Amino acid sequence: SLAVLGDENQTWRPQRYGYELWGCKACLEFPTVQLLDYRERWAELEQSDNPFAVIVMAHLKTQETRQDVMARKDWKFSLLRRLYEHGYRRNDVVNLFMFIDWLMNLPPELEQALRQELRNYEEEQQMDYMTSFERAGYQRGVKEGIEQGIEQTTKEAILKVLEVRFGKLPDTVELPVTKMKDLARLKTLLEKTAAVNSLNEFEALLN
Repeated sequence: SLAVLGDENQTWRPQRYGYELWGCKACLEFPTVQLLDYRERWAELEQSDNPFAVIVMAHLKTQETRQDVMARKDWKFSLLRRLYEHGYRRNDVVNLFMFIDWLMNLPPELEQALRQELRNYEEEQQMDYMTSFERAGYQRGVKEGIEQGIEQTTKEAILKVLEVRFGKLPDTVELPVTKMKDLARLKTLLEKTAAVNSLNEFEALLN
């Protein structure tokens, strides 16, 4: 096992994990890689053709530009342009593009400006690695995936709170929550779940 540390604590470098119970002990020792160390090896990252070098660069610049969206936009464009210039295969460019695009999130107006810069660059270099259709589809997929994740987590939270408070849940409660697709309604239900006095009261909210 290898631990990749992406936090901003330079001194936190755990190398073992263990626990014990009833006289039994288990322990795992592992090497670590602290991504912060590569701030001092930036020139090495720039010279590398390893795709993971681009990933580490994107991670570090995401941390550094947390309070400066204009600088993030410039670095995002620089790193995306790097994908074209280093001669990666089209499939690698698309996958790395998606990762950097997700990691280095920008406000909508800056994202739109960045994409226009990329289109201009592609036209100048006569490249077509990532079509506008693919970019739009990816953005839509990311948004849908995030919403689905929040929806599922909210459902689980509602059911867990009810189970802790009232015990085993009947199908008349569990199934409607599980099948519900309205995220706004689920959030409202979650807020009210801790306040209801009985499962009957909760069922009345469902209806």
